[in-house]
Amino acid sequence: MGKDGRLIDRELRAKAWTERDLAVRPKGDASKLRLAVKLRAETAMTLSSLAKRLNMSSRAHLANPLHLRKKGTLRLPVGANAQPLLNIFD
Repeated sequence: MGKDGRLIDRELRAKAWTERDLAVRPKGDASKLRLAVKLRAETAMTLSSLAKRLNMSSRAHLANPLHLRKKGTLRLPVGANAQPLLNIFD
């Protein structure tokens, strides 16, 4: 298992998640996005590999929030039932 696999396993254990949790959580889940940012910074995983491994649909779906985060313009909706997650990467 490479560094990316070990890092994913460690993060899943820290969150008390299983592989099933990755599958059932929404593709835009804030925790998944945080993990994607960390993996992108610390490994050589491609966006396609990250999206597939984290069950986040496609490379394009993952690229958009990562790009917006880099620009500092990521804003998530805040509704009646939503948590204010404007700084999900901090």
